[in-house]
Amino acid sequence: MKRIIQLILSLFLFLTLTGCWDLNLLRDARMAVIVGLDRTPEGKLLSTSVIREVKITEGGEEATNLILKSTGHTPRETQDNGDRRLNNRYDISKNRVILLGEKLAREDIYPVLDILYRDPKSALNAHIAVTKGRAEHLLDLDTAGDTLIGEYVDELINSAEEKTLVPIENVQSICPVLFDPGQDFAIPYITIEKGDLQAAGIDNEKDVSVEGIAMFHGHHMTGTLNREESRLFLMMADKLNKTSRLTIQVDPGKSDDIDSYITIDMGTLKRKLDIRFNPKGEIHVDLNLDMNVEVVEYPDDKLAESTVLHRLDKKLSESITHQSEQVIKKMKRSRFDGFGIGREIMAHSPEEWHGAKWWTKTYPKVKFHPKVNVHIVGHGIIS
Repeated sequence: MKRIIQLILSLFLFLTLTGCWDLNLLRDARMAVIVGLDRTPEGKLLSTSVIREVKITEGGEEATNLILKSTGHTPRETQDNGDRRLNNRYDISKNRVILLGEKLAREDIYPVLDILYRDPKSALNAHIAVTKGRAEHLLDLDTAGDTLIGEYVDELINSAEEKTLVPIENVQSICPVLFDPGQDFAIPYITIEKGDLQAAGIDNEKDVSVEGIAMFHGHHMTGTLNREESRLFLMMADKLNKTSRLTIQVDPGKSDDIDSYITIDMGTLKRKLDIRFNPKGEIHVDLNLDMNVEVVEYPDDKLAESTVLHRLDKKLSESITHQSEQVIKKMKRSRFDGFGIGREIMAHSPEEWHGAKWWTKTYPKVKFHPKVNVHIVGHGIIS
C-alpha cells in the first residue's frame, strides 16, 4: 500500500510540476566580455564586441578573442545585426565592461544605455568607462601584454578603484544619478598611448592606462580630470578607498630635484561639508579635510625632527589646499556637481533651487572654500 501511494504521488508531481521554461545554456551562446560603442561618420551606432573563445591545441586549451563589429540605428539593432553573423546566440549577460567612445559620450548617453536597463539579462554590474578617441581602436588591440584586452581593461579599472584613482561605479549605480537633477557622476577615462618599447623603436607596442575620470553633467560628458586631480576630487567627495598616494613638491626652489618631492600614503581621512548663505544670497560651501598620512619617500629626510615635521605638515596642507581649489574650478567650468551640492540645496533650501537655471546661473557663482589639514603620523622604519 505504501508503494502504491508513493507511485501515485510521483505521478501527480510529474504531471503538475513544470520544468525550467527559461533555459539558456552557455554552450549555445557566444559571450561578450567587453563591448565598445562609437558613433560612425554617417551617424549610426558602431558596436565592437570582444567574444572569448577557447581553442583546443596540442598543449591544451588556449583562450583567444573574436572581435565582432556591427552597425545600426540603435544598440538593439547592432546586436541583432551582429547576431546574424555568429554560429550561436550573441549574449552580453556576462559582460564586464561597457566602453564609450569620447564623441559618443559627449552626446546624450542614455539612449545607448536604455537597452541595458530594460533587459533583465543585462550585466548591470559591468564597469562603464569612456575612452579617449574611439572605443573600437582600444578593442582592436586584442591583447595588452600577455592578457586578453577584455580581462585587462576589467582588471585595470578594478586596480584604479582600489587606489582611489576612479570612483566605484557600474552600469546600475549611475542609473539613479542620470535622472537626478541635483548631482552628477564620473566614470573612468581610459587612453591608449605609445608604450616604452614603441618609443624605443619596437612597433605595435601600446599602453592602455586609466588617465583619470570623465565628468558628466546630466547625460553628457563635459570634461576630464587627470589622475592627480581625480584623486583629490575623490578625497573631497569622501570616497577614499583602500589606498591613495600623492607625490607633492614641497621645495619649489630646488626645481625638479628629487629631494624637493615627498610621497605620502593616505591613512585616515575626515571630511566635513557645510553649505551656508550670506545676507546677499550668495552660496558658500566650506569643505574641510583632515588627513593623517604616512611618508613613504622623502630623500631629504630629517623626519625625526619635530620642526621638519611641522614645516612639512604646513607645506602639504597649503599645497593640497591650492590643488583642491584648482580642481574645483575645473569642475565648475564643466558644470560637474560631483559633491551633490544641488541635491543638498533641493533637500534643505528648496526655495533656492531654480531647476535648469540653477546650473547655468547659480552654480557657477557658488563659492567653494576648501581647507586641508595634513598630519604626518608615520615615516617608515627610518628614524
